[in-house]
Amino acid sequence: MYALNLFDLEWENIQQGQAWAATFSEKDSKATGLCNDYAYAGVYLLALRQHPRERIRWLEAALSAARLLKNREAEAAHLGNLGVDYKNTSDLPRAIDCHNQSLTIAREINNPRVEATALGNLGEVYRILGDFWRAAEYHKERLKIAEAICDPLAMGQALGNLAVAYKNMGDVQSAIQLLERRLEIAREIGDTQGEGKALTNLGNVYAEVDGYKKAIGYWNQGLQIFREINDRQSEGKTLSSLGNAYAELGNPQRAFEHWELALKILQEVNDQIGTAHVSLNMAKMYSLMGDLHGALHHAEYAVQVFSQAGIEQFAREAQYLIQQIRARVR
Repeated sequence: MYALNLFDLEWENIQQGQAWAATFSEKDSKATGLCNDYAYAGVYLLALRQHPRERIRWLEAALSAARLLKNREAEAAHLGNLGVDYKNTSDLPRAIDCHNQSLTIAREINNPRVEATALGNLGEVYRILGDFWRAAEYHKERLKIAEAICDPLAMGQALGNLAVAYKNMGDVQSAIQLLERRLEIAREIGDTQGEGKALTNLGNVYAEVDGYKKAIGYWNQGLQIFREINDRQSEGKTLSSLGNAYAELGNPQRAFEHWELALKILQEVNDQIGTAHVSLNMAKMYSLMGDLHGALHHAEYAVQVFSQAGIEQFAREAQYLIQQIRARVR
């Protein structure tokens, strides 16, 4: 938290410095180095403070700088971070391409830390695409490398992502065990964001096996952490999960309160896939309540985003809902 507070105090100066470095990167060697360093050194904090489109702009400038410097480690890192932001803006093919480039460079320069990160990032994209087995294999590879180089942050992230893949494949007991280890590691090393993600993912698992009371408790703990560190994207996703829970518990008013707030936040951070999931759930509830216009509006948006991203399962689900709504309108 201290680092984040210090970052916030200097945020205006940081932005001005990066703008100067990016402008003169091709003309001044000092500017080239700084342009590379701004995105490279500040990646974790920038993810909490920047819009994905703005991060992409910084990262593209940094990638060009790294190539001018012939700094292949930085080049691989920037490609990986670009992939993450392309994923968040629903450009999954470009995300996969960036992560594969990053993985290739990491192996060429024999950098296991960057290699592990690239593997984990690929796993997350394939999880979003619904290829859970392939996602799990990537996360297992990352975990093996993280353990070999004694990197607890990477270990925790790999455990958490592997747990989500197992949960999606129906192995909830393995998912819970992995998430409990993930939570323990996060607390040991002071990974506050990781702690929040472990808690909310535990909520996601318990929602399927033990009802919503326990899940809501985990989600609220995670939500408090995300608000404390101003992790807007994770806050929006957690609010979405809480909305889903209240919908299942027969409380549409509270469901919509959480969904509408989630929608606002996820739109602000340009998480199009997250926004589409919220819209699909809102469309279902509007349909049940007889508001066919509202249902159609949200379902059509969901189809557009899921189809563009190549997420066929949810695109089909939203399209089927649209067909049902239009049949009722007739």
